[in-house]
Amino acid sequence: MQVRNVIVVVKKLVCFFSLLLCCCAHSKTYVVASQNFNYFPHYHFSSNEDKGFIWALLETYTKYSGDKFIYVSLPVKRLQTELVKGTVDIIYPDNPIFRPAYLEPKNKYYSHTIVETISCVAVKPTFDFSSKNDIHRLSLPAGFATMDWGGLITQGAIKLIEVTSSLQALQYVDRGKADGTEIDYFVMRHLSKSSPSIDRFAVGVHLPKKMTEFKIATIKHRDLVSKIEAFMNANPTLIENLKIQYGIGNARSTLSTLSAPIPEQI
Repeated sequence: MQVRNVIVVVKKLVCFFSLLLCCCAHSKTYVVASQNFNYFPHYHFSSNEDKGFIWALLETYTKYSGDKFIYVSLPVKRLQTELVKGTVDIIYPDNPIFRPAYLEPKNKYYSHTIVETISCVAVKPTFDFSSKNDIHRLSLPAGFATMDWGGLITQGAIKLIEVTSSLQALQYVDRGKADGTEIDYFVMRHLSKSSPSIDRFAVGVHLPKKMTEFKIATIKHRDLVSKIEAFMNANPTLIENLKIQYGIGNARSTLSTLSAPIPEQI
C-alpha cells in the first residue's frame, strides 16, 4: 500500500512539473479580481500588504510557474461583467450556486474547490434566537446571495439591509440596527478579534448555516486554472499549512460543533 501511495504521488509530481516545463517558457501576466472589501482571511485585495489566503496561494504558485498576477478589487455586481468582457482573467471566489443558471455564461469554467468554508448568521451572544422567525432585520454585503430563510425574506417578514462590507454588517448587529448578519464563519472570527470597536459575536445555532465552496472561475483561461489545480494537487501539505497560517480551519468538523445546542461564542 505504501509503494502504491508513493507511485501515486510521483505521478502527480511528474504531471505537475510536465505542465510547468511546457508553460514556463510562455509565462504570462494575469488579472485576478475579487470583491472590493475586506473578506480576510480569504481575501483583501485592497490591502497593501497581506491580501489573504488566495493571494498567498497564487503568489506561491508563481514561484514555480513563472506566471504573474495583478490583483484588482471590484464591486460584487461588476465581477461577472468584467470577466465576460475579458478585462479580468480569473475571479475568486465563485461558485455556480451563487447565481441562477440562466445568468451563467455557457463557456464559464470553474476550478475544483479551493476552500471549504461556512456561511452562518452572527448574532450578539446575549440574544437567544430559537428560530428563523425571531429574526426581523438581517444585514449582509450588497450583492451577496442569502441562505434559505423559508420565504421569510420574500414575504417581507425579514427586512434585508444591504451594506458595503462584512465589518459594517457586524457593526449593524453590534449597534442594534440588525438582529443578525449572514457572514463567513472565519471572517467573523477574524473581524471579531481584530476590530476593537465591535463586541464579540456568536453563531445562531438555530439559524441557517451551510457549507460553502470557494472556486476560481474563468472564461478564457482554463489552461491557467488547470495549472493551479495541478500545483495544489502536487502540494497538499503546503496548501494545508497555508490554511492553518490564515486561520481557515476544517469547515466540516467546525460546522458540526456550530450545530451544538449551545452557541459557540468567539
